[in-house]
Amino acid sequence: MVTITVRQNQVELDGPATVDLGRFGDITGVSGGQPMPEFLEGELVLQQYAPEDGARVAGTFDGKFQGSRGELSLEGSFDTTLVDQR
Repeated sequence: MVTITVRQNQVELDGPATVDLGRFGDITGVSGGQPMPEFLEGELVLQQYAPEDGARVAGTFDGKFQGSRGELSLEGSFDTTLVDQR
């Protein structure tokens, strides 16, 4: 499972946007029962987004991580419903 976090106090999102996760967010999660390595940089592309609980959110993301044997990368896409967890 992967969690993408955007620090909303530093980025205003009111519609489709691209977010530099290295500056304004994070990618965390668990892979093979182990926490993901240290997050270095990444990007979140919100192709569909509205700042309303229950709104459709769709886009892509990519990230680079510092593994024990070098840099690792991850990319993916999503299409889900926004849940306000504030």
